[in-house]
Amino acid sequence: MELAGEWMLQACLEAYLVFRSADPKLAAEVFAWGHRGATSSSPAPDAGTDEAAVNAMFAADPEDGGGELPAWTQAKQEWADKLHPTEGVGLGVHLENLMKEYPIQVFESTVVELLEGLGESLSVPIMVQLEEGVVEGLTEQEVRELRERVGY
Repeated sequence: MELAGEWMLQACLEAYLVFRSADPKLAAEVFAWGHRGATSSSPAPDAGTDEAAVNAMFAADPEDGGGELPAWTQAKQEWADKLHPTEGVGLGVHLENLMKEYPIQVFESTVVELLEGLGESLSVPIMVQLEEGVVEGLTEQEVRELRERVGY
Protein backbone atom coordinates (compact mmCIF):
# COMPACT_ATOMS: atom_id res chain seq x y z
CA MET A 1 0.00 0.00 0.00
CA GLU A 2 2.94 2.28 0.65
CA LEU A 3 4.16 2.06 -2.93
CA ALA A 4 0.68 2.71 -4.32
CA GLY A 5 0.24 5.65 -1.95
CA GLU A 6 3.55 7.18 -2.96
CA TRP A 7 2.69 6.55 -6.61
CA MET A 8 -0.36 8.78 -6.20
CA LEU A 9 1.64 11.41 -4.32
CA GLN A 10 4.28 11.41 -7.06
CA ALA A 11 1.55 11.90 -9.69
CA CYS A 12 0.40 15.04 -7.89
CA LEU A 13 3.96 16.29 -7.46
CA GLU A 14 4.64 15.70 -11.15
CA ALA A 15 1.55 17.71 -12.10
CA TYR A 16 2.85 20.54 -9.95
CA LEU A 17 6.41 20.29 -11.30
CA VAL A 18 5.51 19.96 -14.98
CA PHE A 19 2.36 22.08 -15.21
CA ARG A 20 2.68 24.19 -12.05
CA SER A 21 -0.79 22.92 -11.27
CA ALA A 22 -1.88 22.27 -7.70
CA ASP A 23 -5.51 21.82 -8.69
CA PRO A 24 -7.40 20.06 -5.88
CA LYS A 25 -9.61 18.37 -8.51
CA LEU A 26 -6.54 16.63 -9.93
CA ALA A 27 -5.46 15.42 -6.50
CA ALA A 28 -8.99 14.19 -5.80
CA GLU A 29 -9.00 12.27 -9.07
CA VAL A 30 -5.56 10.77 -8.41
CA PHE A 31 -6.52 9.66 -4.91
CA ALA A 32 -9.89 8.27 -6.02
CA TRP A 33 -8.14 5.06 -7.07
CA GLY A 34 -9.69 2.18 -5.20
CA HIS A 35 -12.79 0.06 -4.85
CA ARG A 36 -15.83 1.01 -6.90
CA GLY A 37 -19.02 -0.54 -5.69
CA ALA A 38 -22.73 0.07 -5.40
CA THR A 39 -22.18 2.91 -2.94
CA SER A 40 -19.76 4.90 -5.10
CA SER A 41 -20.72 7.45 -7.72
CA SER A 42 -19.41 5.13 -10.46
CA PRO A 43 -20.92 1.73 -11.19
CA ALA A 44 -18.94 -1.39 -10.38
CA PRO A 45 -16.83 -2.59 -13.34
CA ASP A 46 -17.98 -5.48 -15.52
CA ALA A 47 -16.94 -8.91 -14.22
CA GLY A 48 -13.99 -10.51 -15.98
CA THR A 49 -12.31 -7.23 -16.94
CA ASP A 50 -8.92 -5.96 -15.78
CA GLU A 51 -10.75 -3.13 -14.05
CA ALA A 52 -12.82 -5.68 -12.10
CA ALA A 53 -9.64 -7.49 -11.03
CA VAL A 54 -8.10 -4.23 -9.79
CA ASN A 55 -11.37 -3.36 -8.08
CA ALA A 56 -11.31 -6.70 -6.26
CA MET A 57 -7.86 -5.91 -4.84
CA PHE A 58 -9.38 -3.06 -2.84
CA ALA A 59 -12.61 -4.79 -1.84
CA ALA A 60 -13.30 -5.58 1.78
CA ASP A 61 -14.68 -8.99 2.66
CA PRO A 62 -18.45 -9.05 2.10
CA GLU A 63 -18.80 -10.58 5.58
CA ASP A 64 -17.24 -7.37 6.92
CA GLY A 65 -19.75 -5.22 5.07
CA GLY A 66 -18.00 -5.05 1.69
CA GLY A 67 -16.96 -1.74 0.23
CA GLU A 68 -13.35 -0.61 0.18
CA LEU A 69 -10.70 -2.13 2.42
CA PRO A 70 -10.48 0.15 5.46
CA ALA A 71 -6.66 -0.12 5.45
CA TRP A 72 -6.57 1.12 1.83
CA THR A 73 -8.97 3.97 2.58
CA GLN A 74 -6.78 5.00 5.50
CA ALA A 75 -3.54 4.71 3.52
CA LYS A 76 -4.95 6.85 0.69
CA GLN A 77 -6.04 9.49 3.16
CA GLU A 78 -2.66 9.56 4.87
CA TRP A 79 -0.87 10.05 1.55
CA ALA A 80 -3.39 12.66 0.36
CA ASP A 81 -3.00 14.55 3.64
CA LYS A 82 0.70 14.99 2.87
CA LEU A 83 -0.34 17.42 0.12
CA HIS A 84 -1.83 19.86 2.62
CA PRO A 85 0.66 22.46 3.82
CA THR A 86 1.02 23.29 7.48
CA GLU A 87 -0.23 26.68 8.60
CA GLY A 88 1.98 29.52 7.46
CA VAL A 89 3.64 27.55 4.64
CA GLY A 90 2.69 28.36 1.06
CA LEU A 91 1.47 25.53 -1.13
CA GLY A 92 4.33 25.93 -3.63
CA VAL A 93 6.97 25.81 -0.88
CA HIS A 94 5.23 22.83 0.70
CA LEU A 95 5.14 20.88 -2.58
CA GLU A 96 8.81 21.69 -3.23
CA ASN A 97 9.61 20.37 0.25
CA LEU A 98 7.62 17.19 -0.48
CA MET A 99 9.69 16.67 -3.62
CA LYS A 100 12.81 16.77 -1.45
CA GLU A 101 11.27 14.45 1.16
CA TYR A 102 10.07 12.00 -1.51
CA PRO A 103 12.61 12.29 -4.35
CA ILE A 104 11.47 10.85 -7.65
CA GLN A 105 14.82 9.09 -8.11
CA VAL A 106 14.30 7.03 -4.94
CA PHE A 107 10.72 6.26 -5.95
CA GLU A 108 11.79 5.16 -9.43
CA SER A 109 14.49 2.91 -7.94
CA THR A 110 11.91 1.30 -5.67
CA VAL A 111 9.59 0.65 -8.62
CA VAL A 112 12.43 -0.79 -10.72
CA GLU A 113 13.49 -3.07 -7.85
CA LEU A 114 9.91 -4.29 -7.49
CA LEU A 115 9.59 -5.00 -11.21
CA GLU A 116 12.96 -6.75 -11.32
CA GLY A 117 11.95 -8.88 -8.34
CA LEU A 118 8.69 -9.79 -10.02
CA GLY A 119 10.52 -10.66 -13.21
CA GLU A 120 13.00 -12.87 -11.37
CA SER A 121 10.20 -14.68 -9.57
CA LEU A 122 8.54 -15.79 -12.80
CA SER A 123 9.28 -19.09 -14.46
CA VAL A 124 10.97 -19.01 -17.84
CA PRO A 125 8.18 -19.36 -20.45
CA ILE A 126 7.95 -22.84 -21.95
CA MET A 127 8.60 -21.55 -25.49
CA VAL A 128 11.88 -19.96 -24.33
CA GLN A 129 12.84 -23.21 -22.62
CA LEU A 130 12.09 -25.10 -25.83
CA GLU A 131 14.12 -22.63 -27.85
CA GLU A 132 17.05 -23.05 -25.47
CA GLY A 133 16.66 -26.85 -25.59
CA VAL A 134 16.28 -27.24 -21.82
CA VAL A 135 12.82 -27.70 -20.33
CA GLU A 136 12.53 -27.92 -16.59
CA GLY A 137 11.53 -31.46 -15.55
CA LEU A 138 12.28 -33.08 -18.94
CA THR A 139 15.26 -35.08 -20.10
CA GLU A 140 17.20 -34.05 -23.21
CA GLN A 141 15.49 -36.83 -25.15
CA GLU A 142 12.03 -35.69 -24.00
CA VAL A 143 12.86 -32.13 -25.00
CA ARG A 144 13.95 -33.28 -28.49
CA GLU A 145 10.71 -35.26 -28.87
CA LEU A 146 8.62 -32.33 -27.68
CA ARG A 147 10.41 -29.96 -30.07
CA GLU A 148 9.69 -32.33 -32.96
CA ARG A 149 6.00 -32.63 -31.98
CA VAL A 150 5.51 -28.85 -31.87
CA GLY A 151 7.51 -28.22 -35.04
CA TYR A 152 10.67 -26.73 -33.62
